[in-house]
Amino acid sequence: MWDSNEQRFFIGSVEDGNAPNRSASGLDAELWPLIAVPSFAAKRDAVLKWTEQHHGVKGGFDFNDDRDGVWLEGTAQAALVYEINNQQDKASALLDTISANVSKSRLVFATVNEELTTGLQVGPGSSPGDFKYYRLPHIGATGWAILAALKLNPFVAPSLDKDRDSDPCHLKS
Repeated sequence: MWDSNEQRFFIGSVEDGNAPNRSASGLDAELWPLIAVPSFAAKRDAVLKWTEQHHGVKGGFDFNDDRDGVWLEGTAQAALVYEINNQQDKASALLDTISANVSKSRLVFATVNEELTTGLQVGPGSSPGDFKYYRLPHIGATGWAILAALKLNPFVAPSLDKDRDSDPCHLKS
């Protein structure tokens, strides 16, 4: 699902499954390959640049490229990728946004604004674009915020070899 012309990843395939979906973009589709597949480490700078241009908004990142608000789960994912890519200043700024958006129940909100569009559908019989996030406490956003704060890559299993190295979170790739 790599687009070598735009230096980004596709969100998936079109409805018939025979071609990449070139018309949409999803933040996690851009970020997850960068931490899940070690051989993609060389793509990080290019993908982050493309992602900043197409998903970046004040204080964080949007789910899709309409840039109508901050999706905190994806913003936490971006913070983790920045940490892994040795861009701590950018990661820290995103973690500040997340820290300012914690509910009374201590869960991170899904979004900074009241509603955030994704461009996706809830299901095959639903209306296009009806999948949205709302400013509600969100376990996914909270989980990714914790992973980013701990600098823990969830796609890399911890080593069972205690003598392997001194990096318990395996941020090296």
